[in-house]
Amino acid sequence: VRLRVEGGLEVEIPAERWPAGWARGVVSLRPEKILVSKQPLGDAASFTARVTDELFQGALDRLHLQTDSGTRLTAVVANESALREAIHAGDAVWCGVHGDDVAVVGPA
Repeated sequence: VRLRVEGGLEVEIPAERWPAGWARGVVSLRPEKILVSKQPLGDAASFTARVTDELFQGALDRLHLQTDSGTRLTAVVANESALREAIHAGDAVWCGVHGDDVAVVGPA
C-alpha cells in the first residue's frame, strides 16, 4: 500500500499492515529506523532530503530533515566514525525507510 504522509512524502507498507476499510490513517516513521546516507541508496523506496539541523547527542546525532516534497522528519543516526562520512546541517542526503518500520497508529 502506498501512503502519502503530511508534506507529500510517499512511502510503501505491506498491504496486510493497512487495516481493511481505512481510507486515511495516522502513521509514524520511527526516527531510529530512517536510514540516512550522503550516497544514493539505490533503492526505489529511497527519497532525498536536506539536513536542516543537527543535534549532537554523544554516540548519536539527531538530524532534522526536510524532504524535497516538504515533509519534515527527524532521524536518529549513529555518530560518524572513521568508516562513515559525517552528515551535517545543510547537507543533501538520501534517506530510506522500510515498510515494516512504518507504524500504523490509528484512523485519521
